[in-house]
Amino acid sequence: MLAGEDYDGFDPYLAELRARTREQVAELERARANPKKYAVAIQNLLGSVGDDKAIIESPVYFDYGHNTHVGKGFYMNSMCVILDSARVDIGDDVMFGPAVQVYTPQHPLDPALRRTKILKALPVKIGDGVWVG
Repeated sequence: MLAGEDYDGFDPYLAELRARTREQVAELERARANPKKYAVAIQNLLGSVGDDKAIIESPVYFDYGHNTHVGKGFYMNSMCVILDSARVDIGDDVMFGPAVQVYTPQHPLDPALRRTKILKALPVKIGDGVWVG
């Protein structure tokens, strides 16, 4: 999956990882009122965080979270989605407006191949100082 190879998006292990990510997002919501716990919750959710100033507004959705890496000063507005089956690198001082969606999974265009439920994921890289919205 991370290496750009084909994978089964319905694999039970991957489903378990996505369920764990939903739990981590719920923990992020519970920690929101406490800045120290909130920063730790973001660090636990994501693969790496550039500093303790990252802000992720709710609601938010990640497939895995740990495949997403953000730089310093990251801000994500509400209703954003990151389908991070492959690595997502987001630079320093990046801001996401409301309802931004980043997709790494690639579904086959051919309907016969799409019925196999086999996917491929490609990485996404967003540079420094970018506003996405």
